[in-house]
Amino acid sequence: MKGNVQARDLVRFLRIAANLESERSERIGQTWPDRVLVPESLRKAIPLCSVEKVTEAKTEIAPLRKWVKLMEQEGIRNLKVPFSMQQAQLDTTLLTHL
Repeated sequence: MKGNVQARDLVRFLRIAANLESERSERIGQTWPDRVLVPESLRKAIPLCSVEKVTEAKTEIAPLRKWVKLMEQEGIRNLKVPFSMQQAQLDTTLLTHL
């Protein structure tokens, strides 16, 4: 991953925002006549997209999956950036692959 937005990221964002908008309009019964997706739904979609993106990355990127598993086994939580290799239980090989 190089920080680029992929088509699937945009599709994911629009899907989540549309679902949130559908729920919002059903709950409130109010829509914006000039918008399909309102700012509230767009804002709320961002963190949900992030969660899905991270889950997807852990599935697709083997070194990341290995590191996450190691962190879970060792009970490593709440790392704050910047962190050291030792705090994150990273060896040089795994760090290189990440």
